[in-house]
Amino acid sequence: MPDERDLDAWERIAFEYHRHILRGDVLREQILDPAILAAMGELGNRRILDLGCGQGYLAHRLTEAGGVVTAIDGSAALIALAKQTYPENERLSFIAGDIRHPLPFSGGTFDLIVSNLAFMDIDPLESTMQECARVLRPNGTLIISLIHPAFMSGGRLTRTFRAIFGAPLAYAINAYHTPLRRLWRIRGLSGKTPYYHRPLEYYAELLKNSLFAITDLREPVLPRGERYPNAFLKLCTEIPPFVIIRAERRRISLPYASVRTR
Repeated sequence: MPDERDLDAWERIAFEYHRHILRGDVLREQILDPAILAAMGELGNRRILDLGCGQGYLAHRLTEAGGVVTAIDGSAALIALAKQTYPENERLSFIAGDIRHPLPFSGGTFDLIVSNLAFMDIDPLESTMQECARVLRPNGTLIISLIHPAFMSGGRLTRTFRAIFGAPLAYAINAYHTPLRRLWRIRGLSGKTPYYHRPLEYYAELLKNSLFAITDLREPVLPRGERYPNAFLKLCTEIPPFVIIRAERRRISLPYASVRTR
């Protein structure tokens, strides 16, 4: 069963998160957003579902790129902020709705679904993925971005460790293959939100069982040769903070198979 504390956590930090997005950050602007837009391709008049849209910044960008976007999120507070910031029109609409439950759309409604940094916040995820398959037209495209699960399972080696052992700037990885729920704090925010860690093979299996075929997978990084203000950004020239998965909805109809989450 869904944990109702998950949505409550986002309701509490909605305005702080909104301000955080509006301030901008290097990782979204220089890595994540360009990679997502490249994966989506030409958007002219395509019917797009932004699933887990948050405060709406990406939905707005997709309309500017030519898409016709319906954006949905489980946080009523974030949807209210989205409507205030990016006024709805004939190409952009926002809906408050829990995406862990059946979506309020007919089958085959959308040409493309994008879920930007949302799937790792959702549990259970099986029904959401099956709903994506239902509301997407055959041969339609699903784009998923995630905080890279390999590097969310560990952390940077400390300066002391590197000084003692002469180790380069690096990540130490642990407990990668064990699914778990934990609370974490987005930098600069006062409250914590849930994060569901799952290995990449979980997402591959889930897509396969939900009638999708992966057509591309990207691990974008910052360009090398630039000067960055801190060690973390320098590390992001080699260690990908995100992974982008592009999948296509198969035409065939098969019974859904269950995926073990824990």
